[in-house]
Amino acid sequence: MCKLNISKEKNIAKSTILMILCSIVVAVFSFQRVDASFQNLLIGDQLPQLQGKDVISLEKISTDKFIQDEKIILICFWAEWSGRSIEELQFLQDLSDDLQDSTVQYLSIYTGRLNSFNLNTYLKSNNISIPVLRDERNKIADAFGLIAVPSTIITDKIVVIRFLFSSFSLTAQDHLIDSLDSLLGRSSEIVIVSDDRYKPVKKALRFYNAAFKLFGQRSYEQALDNLKQAQVNDSLYLQPYLLESVIRYELAQYEKAVELTYIVSDIDSTLLFPQLLISRNLIRKKEYNEAAELLNKVIKRDSTNLETRFLLVDCYLDMHQSENAQIHLDYILLHYSNHPKALFQQALLYTLVGNKKSAVQTFMTSGDIIFP
Repeated sequence: MCKLNISKEKNIAKSTILMILCSIVVAVFSFQRVDASFQNLLIGDQLPQLQGKDVISLEKISTDKFIQDEKIILICFWAEWSGRSIEELQFLQDLSDDLQDSTVQYLSIYTGRLNSFNLNTYLKSNNISIPVLRDERNKIADAFGLIAVPSTIITDKIVVIRFLFSSFSLTAQDHLIDSLDSLLGRSSEIVIVSDDRYKPVKKALRFYNAAFKLFGQRSYEQALDNLKQAQVNDSLYLQPYLLESVIRYELAQYEKAVELTYIVSDIDSTLLFPQLLISRNLIRKKEYNEAAELLNKVIKRDSTNLETRFLLVDCYLDMHQSENAQIHLDYILLHYSNHPKALFQQALLYTLVGNKKSAVQTFMTSGDIIFP
């Protein structure tokens, strides 16, 4: 029974790997290419019209009203399966509570899978009061050309897009606050980390930009040709390797995709995303000890990384190391008490140790996940 459920959980996780890979491409240099969050939006564009109802209050949400009220708008796209999304949503709620600035309108757009997640219960139990718009059938995400979650938009008071962000980290928090402060006409008290990121050769950048556009058009072979030229012109430029890994994964060339993440990790060992993908591959090959060793190194560098915690739980469940799995689940549930994936893993852990009653109760709590 445990083996069956673990397999089911892994299948759910696999369906999100491509989205995670996409987020890597736009996240690693998110402040070098800030317009990479959305295919259809650029800084300076007018924000497309939005309207709907807040999930909790059922109040009408409309960009027209925001314009009338002269609001700066901060929009975040999120989903329940993305740890970074959950972190950003909570951060924006805290930011709203702390700033209490009536000229800023916060809005979150939920793009996740409703059949395995009780959205209303999650928002209420985690005290999320900023408006939440449910993106039915991803109509808004498709219209905006959303590439990955979390992604964030900040507009001025006439809904012109001034800032675009992808991914979420401590540095991203600083940039986001600084961006808000600049629109509000006040100096930021946040010390921004200087951007010493690698500056690619111009010719390599041109080939990469061409490949990125072809990728958006699903012209994968042509995109790969341009990425090869980008790599030839600048072998230390990381984004071409990352984008190629996304394409290789979509073409079901999994080993090649992972090989590319090793190249990235060799060039810059400080990046966490490639190491997480390498760990996923080790788990897939049932090299659990090696995966656990690598993931624990990542945890030492960033103890708040939710994806790392989830992977470690997967790894320890497969190794039948219930105590180690429980340590990381305790951390996750302490900070995100109703996270559906954490509850699912907790139920698997209860099954592993023979506590079927608690397993059933936890499955029931996690929403509409059915215990076989």
